[in-house]
Amino acid sequence: ESSPRGQLLANFAKYMTDGITGWSETETISLREQLLDLIVLLMVSEKNCYSPAYETSVRSAHRERAITYIKHNHCNPNLNPKSIAAACGISVNYLHKIFQAANLQVEQYIYSRRLETCKNLLLDPLHKDETVQQIAYKTGFSHPSHFSRVFKEKFGMSPKEFRYSPGKFSDVTAGQAGFGILSGAATRTNQ
Repeated sequence: ESSPRGQLLANFAKYMTDGITGWSETETISLREQLLDLIVLLMVSEKNCYSPAYETSVRSAHRERAITYIKHNHCNPNLNPKSIAAACGISVNYLHKIFQAANLQVEQYIYSRRLETCKNLLLDPLHKDETVQQIAYKTGFSHPSHFSRVFKEKFGMSPKEFRYSPGKFSDVTAGQAGFGILSGAATRTNQ
C-alpha cells in the first residue's frame, strides 16, 4: 500500500502516459515540467519549513539544498554566499532571492547556525578546557570580538557569562535579541 503522496505521483504519471499520444508537443512539455515540479515538491515539502505557499517547488528545493549545505559546512570560516551558490550550482543573486522569499537572509542564517553550535559547545563538558576564542574559531568565526558581540546580541550575555552559568541559562532559545533566523524571521541586517 502506498502513501497518498505516492498515489498522487503515480496517478499523475499514469494520466500523463496514458494520454501521451493525444497530447500536443507543447502539452507534453508542459506536463513533463509539471511532473518534475510535483516530484520535487513531494521530495522537499515535508522537511521544508521555510517554503511560502505561493513558491514553486524548484525554488524551494534550491533553498533547501542551500540550507542543507550551510548546516553541513557552517563551521568553515570561508563559507559565504558566493561559496554556497557555487556549491549549489546557482547564482549569488538567485541564492539571496530564494532566501528572501522565505523571509531569511543568507549571512544571518550562517551566523545563526554558528551561534547555535557555539552555544552547544560552551555547554558541553567535553569542551570545558577550550577557550571561548578557540570555540569561536572552531565554529567559523574569524574575529573573537565579532563573535562575542553577536553572541551577546542573540543570547543576552557574553559567551563567558553563558559558559559559567549553564544551570541558569541552558534554556536560552534561538531567536532572541535580533537574530530571529531560527524562528523564521530575519530581522537583523547589519553584521
